[in-house]
Amino acid sequence: MFPFATPGRTAVGQGGRRGDAMRCGACGAANPEARHHCSRCGARLGPVCPACAHANPPDSLFCSQCGLALSAGLPAPPPGPPRGSGELKQATVLFVDIPSSAELVAALAAEQAMERLEQIIAVLCRTVERHGGTVATTLEDGLMALFGAPRAQEGHAVLACQAALALQAAFPPAPGAPTLRIGLHVGEIVADAPDADPGRARQAHGLTIHVANRIMALAPAGTVLISDAVERLVRGPCRTQPFGRHALRGVPAPMGLHSLLGLAATLPGRDFHAPGRTSFRGRAAEMRLLREALAAAGTGAAQLVAIAGAPGVGKSRLCFEFAAWCRAQGVTVHDARALSYGRETPLSPVIGILRQLLFDQTRAEEDATPEGVAARLARLEAGFAADAALVCGFLGIPCPEASPRQIEPALRLQRLREILAALLRQRGDQVSLILIEDLHWLDVASEGVVAALAEAAAGSRTMLLLNYRPEFRAAWLREAQPQAITLQEMGQEEIGALVGELLGRRRELARLRDELVERSGGNPFFAEELVRSLVEAGTLTGPPGALALAPGTRVEQLAPTLPATLQAVIGARIDRLAAPERWLLQLCAVIGKDVAFDVLERVSRLPVPQIDAGLTQLCEAGLLTTQPGPEGVTYAFRHPMIQEVAYATQLRARRAPLHAAVAAFLEAQGAEQGTGRLEQSAGLLAYHHEAAGHAREAAIYGARAAHFAGRSSHAQAVRHWHRVRELLRAQPRTPATDPLRIMASAQVAYRGWMDGMTAEAAQPYIQEALAWAREIDDRMVPLLHFVDGRIAGASGGPADAYVARVRQAMALLQPGRDAGRAATLNASLCQAYGWAGLLREALAASDAALAGLAHLEPEDEQFLGFNIGHWVTSLRGRVLLRLGRLAEARACLAGMLALDEALVAPTVRYIGHFGLSEIAILEGDLAEAGRHALLLSGMAARHRMPYLQAWAFDCEASYRARIGEAAEAARLYTEGLDLVRRAHVAMEIEADMLAGLAECRRGMGAASQALSTALAAEQLARRRNARLAEGRACITQAAAWLDQQGAEGAPRATTLLDRAEALIAQTGAISLRRRLDPVAERLARIAEGRDGPDA
Repeated sequence: MFPFATPGRTAVGQGGRRGDAMRCGACGAANPEARHHCSRCGARLGPVCPACAHANPPDSLFCSQCGLALSAGLPAPPPGPPRGSGELKQATVLFVDIPSSAELVAALAAEQAMERLEQIIAVLCRTVERHGGTVATTLEDGLMALFGAPRAQEGHAVLACQAALALQAAFPPAPGAPTLRIGLHVGEIVADAPDADPGRARQAHGLTIHVANRIMALAPAGTVLISDAVERLVRGPCRTQPFGRHALRGVPAPMGLHSLLGLAATLPGRDFHAPGRTSFRGRAAEMRLLREALAAAGTGAAQLVAIAGAPGVGKSRLCFEFAAWCRAQGVTVHDARALSYGRETPLSPVIGILRQLLFDQTRAEEDATPEGVAARLARLEAGFAADAALVCGFLGIPCPEASPRQIEPALRLQRLREILAALLRQRGDQVSLILIEDLHWLDVASEGVVAALAEAAAGSRTMLLLNYRPEFRAAWLREAQPQAITLQEMGQEEIGALVGELLGRRRELARLRDELVERSGGNPFFAEELVRSLVEAGTLTGPPGALALAPGTRVEQLAPTLPATLQAVIGARIDRLAAPERWLLQLCAVIGKDVAFDVLERVSRLPVPQIDAGLTQLCEAGLLTTQPGPEGVTYAFRHPMIQEVAYATQLRARRAPLHAAVAAFLEAQGAEQGTGRLEQSAGLLAYHHEAAGHAREAAIYGARAAHFAGRSSHAQAVRHWHRVRELLRAQPRTPATDPLRIMASAQVAYRGWMDGMTAEAAQPYIQEALAWAREIDDRMVPLLHFVDGRIAGASGGPADAYVARVRQAMALLQPGRDAGRAATLNASLCQAYGWAGLLREALAASDAALAGLAHLEPEDEQFLGFNIGHWVTSLRGRVLLRLGRLAEARACLAGMLALDEALVAPTVRYIGHFGLSEIAILEGDLAEAGRHALLLSGMAARHRMPYLQAWAFDCEASYRARIGEAAEAARLYTEGLDLVRRAHVAMEIEADMLAGLAECRRGMGAASQALSTALAAEQLARRRNARLAEGRACITQAAAWLDQQGAEGAPRATTLLDRAEALIAQTGAISLRRRLDPVAERLARIAEGRDGPDA
């Protein structure tokens, strides 16, 4: 019925053709390849499997005999890396225009006008390139420049703003000087690859370019306008002013614009002082090492300390916390930071340190004069007084000495190094810390000064602390032999705590929390940026630490986009690679997070030595890492986001054939290794087929992946089914895929409900599945009626309605034709009667189901996600338990648990643990009862199914109550009820749990609370036809009335016990009899005057 035969290799050539003939499945005649109908009998020709020669029905996707895929052969991947093809980049686009160009050249001859404008354009080009930009296009009176493309750059938005300000400064207002207007926007563009031929014109495409051009057109002459998106990225380093919201042609909604005023006065860094910053965690060992180094400095044996770590791993936060600790100890701290966009202002970090060492920071403004500098240098050493003009020049202090001593740059730097060394010596016994961050951005001149600082600080009382990324290499640093601290990513526990602190404690965000932990890969900055991207997108709302889903948003819909900040950080690392290694990394990103060498060899079509060399380079660059596995060494991305960025840069047209080649390889591999391997790879195959543009194959493998995932995770299965449903929407109807339409809609409802979807939310999917079934396969209609009834019953509907719905479904079966489907429905009828407490009827239904198992259809088990024989046997065990037939019940339940755990679905296996715990309680074997309660709790935690978690609460609470821990049992019942009501799962046990809570409260001596809780349980049970829970609640009420009022409560107790007796007669529940008899005996004693209210 459903096309889930084991898929295998993709057939070579056209599906179904073997040699030059197609064999008719009706008469066996051979037909020429081009025929669509048999020339002998006229039947439509179907594909013949090229592997086993089996003739398949028309429209078959897979061979029904051997499982070979019958679709056309997949395209071969391109041979080796392409050169210079386009890539997707996050970039800042800058447009500059000379609105006054006509006036500038109005009085000039044509040739002079051309020369004048060419001079201006040349200045514009040099300014852009000096700030790291790439001129993409020059016009007669302007240009377009890219920052962050073709080579990715960190801080590309800030670089572009710096360039824009420099462009304006290049032409100060003056008669005959050009006036510029500039516009900037940031976003995704298609640009040349970094290795594109530099001799040809640069190519760039995308809406971002048009938006930047339109922003430029709005800019008044002499100004720079930037978009909202740019302003968010430059908020710290740049000063801006709102320019209002403006409609731009071709852009759907008005866009916020800002005037760029200038650069910020202070050097930007991560603001760890800001409100809402996360707690400092996971770096205790590193903090201890830093404190020990400072203690050594206090003895006059300071050592250079160097912290190396990947971007975002927490170098700056560690240094911030250590510096704050130092200040709290009274240690003087001087700090500076090299900036990614600071190479055009050389020595700026060193000058910052010089300023801090020279002047008392409480009166730095007053002392920062030529006279103050001269006096300070004279106190330092008499010979330095002559260097006042030199130092003023470094510090940017206006000096009346118009021409300071003209000396060579090298000598100027040497003099600066000597002054810094003297300043350190002058500190004497005072312990201090000099912190310089991000050495990987240092300009060459600053490097020399920092090297001199390191030499001067050695053996002093000044600790020099540096941090940088692993790719930073410097001979002076190696020779200085620093105490090296390598900062690794945080562990799962620490990064989980950080993400939890950012999101808050809402239960509905638990799945998102886990995904962010995995995606961040232990990198705290990445985790924070991912959360921020969700907040900025409006899908999460609220203050940090108390975020909530925006109205109408489901957790399943949340997919944080890759923030531009992270794309720039990681993209810059990737673009530093040589072209062959970069392409190999991009190919690995297409294959997946784990890359086997044989897949890479097949898809890349490169010689093995070349692949080996490339992988070695990528591992040395810290982008890939090796990991041993059962099938040999595989390669994995060092961080999940490296894969994301490497993948995102590739155009879809380039990725599609690679995905197709990977899919072909996995199918061939699966055919060789058997069905189990294909089941495990189904999700991966669905992904690769969809990315290759093969929607039909993606839907088929997606269904297989959903069935495989459903064995352990309803949530994962639902995701696959949602995707299958969406893929099929755009596909034409075919007999091969039509059954999947029924299955996808039904499974979204059924599995979704098992994972917490409400009955109301599931209903549209049920109705959609029913509509498809009536049109495609009416034999599915009874099964869908059962599912609808089960969802309604377990979501708070009356159990009798569930019974009626199943009986209605059974009435639709065709006698003699649907024996297997009847067995399935009888199993569900057993469950429905069990929920209603009609135990004798439930037992009869289980008999009928067991008798029909031989006729069971595999599609039914595929639909439900478990073995129906296991299910009905487990249900029968529960019924027998309630009927008091404990030995028979144990045989059923223990038999299920004796099976290999992998063979029994968790949604069936839990019944065995719950039932055997109840039997053990009844028999007084409390250790055994506790063991099964613990195993059920572990299963629920392992599979993370709310449905199982609710049953685990019920089971453990029953055990705790039996061993005399009434208060703990009450807590468990309360938590379980909260889960049931909040997640809308396992509502068939809500009344029973409420009755159990009433018993616990009575056991705690709270008779009044017990009475009200038991009354609520009785009323709920009546509404839901939960007869066993109703009887239990009536018995507890009777006991509570006797507790409270003794003989005066006897009439009410008698009425309640009479109702319980009637329910026992109706249900046959010996389990109720065991509860009723002690209360009835007490009532009799009270009637005879032999018992009091305190008995």
